[in-house]
Amino acid sequence: MAIGIFDVVFRAWPVVSRYSPNGREGSFVLKRTVGLVAASVFAVAGTVLVGTEAQAAQYSCPNVYVEGSRAEADCNVSSGQVRLRADCVNAPDTYSPWVGAGSWHLWTGNCPWGIRGGIIEARN
Repeated sequence: MAIGIFDVVFRAWPVVSRYSPNGREGSFVLKRTVGLVAASVFAVAGTVLVGTEAQAAQYSCPNVYVEGSRAEADCNVSSGQVRLRADCVNAPDTYSPWVGAGSWHLWTGNCPWGIRGGIIEARN
């Protein structure tokens, strides 16, 4: 016989029913009621949490190019945020700031030992 969380709670805190001399019938009814109420609350909470899925950022960056030792890009952002990352050779990558809705010309810091290319990163 499996023991659930409600069995543990109600065995530690017995409930006596005035309709049953030994309290078992009332305890069972109360357990079933509390179980149904708790299941309903968890179902509603789960629906609310699942129903609030994040929408991906909407953007287009038709021109991403390398200019010398840095990356540059022209972006149109409708929602969310984007930034440009320079994929540096043998050095930490450099980044543009995060930008929101609007038209932007982005550029990164210089890569001291060369650059492999520019990468657009997006977030909500």
